[in-house]
Amino acid sequence: MSSFQEYVDRDLLGSGAVNQAAIIDQAGSTLAASAGLSISRQEGQALAALFSSPGAASKGIKVAGRTFVSIKADSRSIYGQLRLVP
Repeated sequence: MSSFQEYVDRDLLGSGAVNQAAIIDQAGSTLAASAGLSISRQEGQALAALFSSPGAASKGIKVAGRTFVSIKADSRSIYGQLRLVP
């Protein structure tokens, strides 16, 4: 198991503060992800591009075929939350 996967499993998911997490490199490749979280190459590349323009996340973050609302985005991390529209 990679140290990235350990970090996702133990520190992020284990904290109880998040339900799903992934670590993606600058090229958009998934280095570690929650069990069952499948990020396409295209989604990974789009996520990686957000780091050079974090404000673009305000239009939504697409992961695993679902669109998430950005709750925080900066040059280091991007956080999204799935919200259902009434």
